[in-house]
Amino acid sequence: MKIYTSYFANRKLKDVFTPDMTFAISAGMPKEMNCERLPALAPSWQLLQDYKNGKVDWDGYTRQYVTQLDALGVEKIAPMLKDGAVYLCFEGKDKNCHRHLLAKWVRENIAGVETEEV
Repeated sequence: MKIYTSYFANRKLKDVFTPDMTFAISAGMPKEMNCERLPALAPSWQLLQDYKNGKVDWDGYTRQYVTQLDALGVEKIAPMLKDGAVYLCFEGKDKNCHRHLLAKWVRENIAGVETEEV
């Protein structure tokens, strides 16, 4: 199985992914997006605000978000993953973002799942 990660503003998405294969993994999403939200895979609002306000650095953010994923576990996360689907949030391709942490967690914890940023 292979899943993809990307960001909402990536204009290439419309050419590749249909709405039923796009999932928002952020606290919110743009009004123009027509996709299902998976709030369990979004960082908590408090964590996001603490990071944006400088109360938590990237290492602290990473630890807290990975702890969130670990608490959900493979049993809850694996069923949320669809082969060929893209999981979206706001940050641009080369920015620190929880979707990269999610992709790494999936590769390390769910056998047979590959990830790719598009």
